[in-house]
Amino acid sequence: MTSAHSSLFMIEFKPDMQRAMAWMLEQPRNIVRPGHDDGYGWHALLAAAFGDLAPKPFRLIERTGGAPQLLAYTHHDPSALVEQARVGASPTVYRAIGIDGIAHKPMPTKFHIGQRLGFEVRVRPTVRQDYRDPATGAVDRRRSRERDAFLAAVDAAALPRGERPEITREAVYHHWLANRLNEVATIEPGSFDLARLNRALLLRPKQMDRKSDPTQRRELVRVGLLKSGAQGEQGGSPDATLQGTLSVTDPEAFVALLGRGIGRHRAFGFGMLLLRPGMRR
Repeated sequence: MTSAHSSLFMIEFKPDMQRAMAWMLEQPRNIVRPGHDDGYGWHALLAAAFGDLAPKPFRLIERTGGAPQLLAYTHHDPSALVEQARVGASPTVYRAIGIDGIAHKPMPTKFHIGQRLGFEVRVRPTVRQDYRDPATGAVDRRRSRERDAFLAAVDAAALPRGERPEITREAVYHHWLANRLNEVATIEPGSFDLARLNRALLLRPKQMDRKSDPTQRRELVRVGLLKSGAQGEQGGSPDATLQGTLSVTDPEAFVALLGRGIGRHRAFGFGMLLLRPGMRR
């Protein structure tokens, strides 16, 4: 049984990092690789534990001197997730995620217009750029690519370097996030901060050869190690943690945004909007 769609829960796992990484490394597919983000590995581990109920968006938080946290939002009652794992997860997966220690809380079902909330979100601030044939001008979407929003903004200025207006990464990412909060919430002036910026390759599912054993294909799809019909992709896009204070403008849509997440790659550890009470003015 699942809760009503309007209900949203935050769940917290205390994963066993050694067991989790050992499981990822033992899989027949290379779901973790040196130099790549581990989000695909965690996506696969959650799918192996919960199947179609796997929560997303999620975020792994590791702090020096503290136990790691795996946080996620879900519309499913947490007891349903535990029951699903007891039925379908292997003992190794069950212990790696720490399902017996799951904690949860219901998220607010109502916000009000003008409510101020501090936020933090880990995102890949990218834009989709279509390829245009230089000879014909025709757009070939099969050759489209995902690109850092900052680099795209610099190129879009289309001016000699010495004549370009000042374009900062923080300003571009602020604009990128504001667009994705459009008509749901606004970022309060002076509150935005690019708190952290890394750059790493993102490992994506790769399509298996069509001659592969159909039974093996179905099993890999079931546990999240293969997306049926999906083409593989790797890229060195930005990994940014954004912070600030927002003001809710559409309470109902804001609840939906929490459950959906922000930006792309939400199934791989990005886009989970974490909240805290807003400071008094």
